[in-house]
Amino acid sequence: MQASANACKQIQAQFLDQTASLKKIRIIRNKNGRLGFQRTYGFDFSRDREHRLKGLVQINGLLVSSVILDEDTGATIL
Repeated sequence: MQASANACKQIQAQFLDQTASLKKIRIIRNKNGRLGFQRTYGFDFSRDREHRLKGLVQINGLLVSSVILDEDTGATIL
């Protein structure tokens, strides 16, 4: 949730519902070749308080690997 809220704050958007839900979990290999989990969480945000947009946060192990914000002009990747 913190990564979602921080990404929204960075682009001056509102993090809606104050929740992020688990969308997908899979097993991956980290850079050392060890097995770990990659979790993908979905959340909603709004730039104009009228339209809901979707965002995703990917976490590899304990580290946030990417935040993707879908916008009308294309995806923003942080």
